[in-house]
Amino acid sequence: MLGLFSAKSDHPLADAKEAKRLFVDLSGKDAAAALDDAAILLESLHRDHLVGLDRRWEILQQMDVALLAAAQRFSRDYAAAAHATRSEEVRQWRLGADYWQQLVSSYLGCLAELPSTSAKVRDAMKSELPLLYARALNALAATLKWQQFRYGPNPGDFWQILGKTYLEAVAAKVAQRAVVLYPNLPATTAEREYLKALAFHASSMDSLLPQEIELAERLLDHLLPQFQFGEQERPDSVYWVDAATTQPPTRLAVKPPSAPGLRYFSPGMALDAAYALKKQAELAIPPSLHLGSNYPGSMVVDVLDHLASYWSPIPPQRSHVRHKVKSRMAVAPSLALSYRCLASKQDAQAAEAWLVEDVSQGGMRATATLTKDSRLGINTLLLMQPEGGSNWLLGVVRRFARESETAASVGIETLAKQPRALCVDSGGIQTEVILIDPWQTSAQVRVALPATAWEDNIAMTFTDEGKAVKLFPDGQVQSGPDYLIGRYRVRVAE
Repeated sequence: MLGLFSAKSDHPLADAKEAKRLFVDLSGKDAAAALDDAAILLESLHRDHLVGLDRRWEILQQMDVALLAAAQRFSRDYAAAAHATRSEEVRQWRLGADYWQQLVSSYLGCLAELPSTSAKVRDAMKSELPLLYARALNALAATLKWQQFRYGPNPGDFWQILGKTYLEAVAAKVAQRAVVLYPNLPATTAEREYLKALAFHASSMDSLLPQEIELAERLLDHLLPQFQFGEQERPDSVYWVDAATTQPPTRLAVKPPSAPGLRYFSPGMALDAAYALKKQAELAIPPSLHLGSNYPGSMVVDVLDHLASYWSPIPPQRSHVRHKVKSRMAVAPSLALSYRCLASKQDAQAAEAWLVEDVSQGGMRATATLTKDSRLGINTLLLMQPEGGSNWLLGVVRRFARESETAASVGIETLAKQPRALCVDSGGIQTEVILIDPWQTSAQVRVALPATAWEDNIAMTFTDEGKAVKLFPDGQVQSGPDYLIGRYRVRVAE
């Protein structure tokens, strides 16, 4: 009977020996299973008010360290995976996102409880504050990356929560106190962890693939110590943020209004370091650059080039002026559906309806409708027909930002204004392709074809306008989820 009125928690992590056993068990599991179990434990621990603040903080430290390798491995594998179905992709995403969100809730819960706890616990926790704030900000930055894997949207209060946590660390005079966030890692500070989230957002990740986002975060970790951050604007300041508001960091076009939470930042020497690293990576990736995986040298070069362009004092410029419009267009989002719409007008009825927001000579921005099973993303091939028109355009998604579960803002590059569907002979195999450039006026043409259909030494032949045309492969231009674009030399039989 007395046990019914005991104030002692029966949570498995409340007992130090049981917690140690559980952490060993979790660290030996498959990464997905480990994160799933850890998220459940964290959620239940957060609700258990019988576990004291000092004990909860001890548990969180140990779990965070025990699960770090699994969390990093899971993030790397998720970003590189070609998921079989949309539902499986979402399930995997939730595993990674939920773990970090539960960790955020737990750390922020500790900080929220601290003022109301006993003086004895507050005194004992005082020396732990630099690490507690740094861990909380690091976990918040991790949730930002997982949201970016899905291209948003971020929760509306994310930047305010992030900024509030940083400003609390400033008020507690621990924001610049050096701590070792995890064993065997260089020292950091709460301020640097806050800056990491700001710089990550400023790096325009909405035009990168998930694997490139993962790589960009690793490169940012490497270059972040050379960034400049502070309350005063410097001649080289590129971005600003008001940590007390819900607004994300913004490029410094005009001086922002004065505010207590106003901060400025710039890449500082990191910009030069990124260019130098790019030159090295063009030859070979330096052994000292620890990226957590074996990335192709070309990907490292491309991502460094991307980061440097967005860290530059002069932002990337558009090639063509854009004009605001409001019109609908039919869209076929895949190579197979694009081919069918071009080859048969009847299949055009399967096209989706999107809203065009602005257009230019080189592309457009549109609001896409997302279905439950939508696989739309960066590098998706699109066939587009403006409302009231009869011609089809071929394009590719270059930017993708999810606005809700059913809508996304999409930046589209136009590849062709008169694409053609062709069934070609490729080494005796009939292959459905889309001709991007007219063979009649070009010595070389681009062709969109199924990714599995490319052959380095096999020409494609077809008959058109009474002439036999032969296309000889001359290199790949780009690839996407279900296609690649090849460059071909044209030869016409006399």
